[in-house]
Amino acid sequence: MALGTLAEFVTRNELSLTTAQETAVAGVIGECEDAIKELCRPTMLEPGTATLHVLNAPWNSQYLFTPCRPVRSITALYIRRDAKGDPSLFTSDYLKVAYTDYRLVIDRQPEGWGMAGKIEILNMSVWGVARRRPYNQLGWGVTDEPGSVAVSYTYGFPTILPRVTTALYTATAMLLARRKLGVMASSASLNGASYSLAGPATATAVVHSPDVLASLYGLYDPLKVA
Repeated sequence: MALGTLAEFVTRNELSLTTAQETAVAGVIGECEDAIKELCRPTMLEPGTATLHVLNAPWNSQYLFTPCRPVRSITALYIRRDAKGDPSLFTSDYLKVAYTDYRLVIDRQPEGWGMAGKIEILNMSVWGVARRRPYNQLGWGVTDEPGSVAVSYTYGFPTILPRVTTALYTATAMLLARRKLGVMASSASLNGASYSLAGPATATAVVHSPDVLASLYGLYDPLKVA
């Protein structure tokens, strides 16, 4: 599922394009879509299903975090201490029971989703513990137990949020304007036909513009914005 389409972008902006121009604009839309998805990660803007995502078991916490969020539901969770990341070893013998062995921490209502992708273990104080002795040292260190948890779950928003599509088309229009001029116009005087020009821009740069970030507010980690 795409965040937006060429046809909708053309309609919104009342454009009339040749076949070659449509191909070029579709490429710019794709660039901006990739940049938006990277900015928002691990929040997934499209719906998806994860099958046996293998994770390390944290030794110092009751909470495990999924790599894709928000989590809408958990369909299966396995714990096997000696799996070492091999998905084939997570058989039904190691399947855990929801609300008995673990629970998804719901932090978005009324949808009932786990926006943080946070899973709490219920019958133990930690998910797992691995002991490791570093090279040339006598003492042992405690680390996360590698590859001992596998989770299957549904994630992402069930439909594309309208403000995400707006952000995509805004970024696309900005990048197209830059490429038409060769540089990005930071201001323009229409009567005097003069421009105040900034440096070259990329899809990542336009996605970090205030207008685009405002549409995506709450979907990205503010620390990722310079």
